[in-house]
Amino acid sequence: MKWKYKNNFINYFCLIPPLQLKKTFFCFIFILSIAISCTAQETVSDSKRTKSLMFGLNIAQVIVGDMELYVKYKFHQRHSFTLAGGYDLNFIDLGTECDPDKLISGYGSGEHTRQWTTYFYGNGPSGRLWYDFIYDSKNEWENSVSISVIAKSRVYEDYLFLPVSGYAAVCESGKQSILGLCFYHGAERKWKKFSIRFYGGAGLRFVWNDVHWEKQEKYSIEPEKEEFTRKHILPSIDGGIIFYFKAAGK
Repeated sequence: MKWKYKNNFINYFCLIPPLQLKKTFFCFIFILSIAISCTAQETVSDSKRTKSLMFGLNIAQVIVGDMELYVKYKFHQRHSFTLAGGYDLNFIDLGTECDPDKLISGYGSGEHTRQWTTYFYGNGPSGRLWYDFIYDSKNEWENSVSISVIAKSRVYEDYLFLPVSGYAAVCESGKQSILGLCFYHGAERKWKKFSIRFYGGAGLRFVWNDVHWEKQEKYSIEPEKEEFTRKHILPSIDGGIIFYFKAAGK
């Protein structure tokens, strides 16, 4: 019997340990407070507010199947927030579907699935929140540093998995919850009605994977465990190109 999942963000956040959420929250508040304190030291003329609302699409994400709509709100000439949400179709899914022949041939073969590769399994909703601090602004270009919190929830069913222990191959299903924290440097080329942003950076991804190994009826070997949680902390390198279109503001 296959696992059944409710693929939504409510279940996703229930899987995230409270301690990790607290650490991410306080880290975000700390960086935000530094940016605000820097702004407080500016002159009155230098703190003139320039508000705008923009919609965007990340071309780099679309290529790999992560379809998210970006909404950017610039509430000050040096500060902006971006909220993005959508669905990750995950074109780079590294999983292999199970079939009886692969399960049987996998026993004792010595070929193991590296556990970190399960990060690329499945598909599901995704979202992120950006804060940008613009430290250098000219007529055509803006340079900024950013912090981003990323959340993803992915589900996959009946993927072939060869445990590191060398045990028999199993059919694995799972629900994967991903929380990421990234720091970026970006440069944005501005025109009157649209802009292009180039960015790159690095961070960490915290992964919680609720796993189910299915018992196989066609041979007598049973998995050494049936349900468990697999956890990872992975480094991440990220970059991309975002096209923004101005909806309102200056």
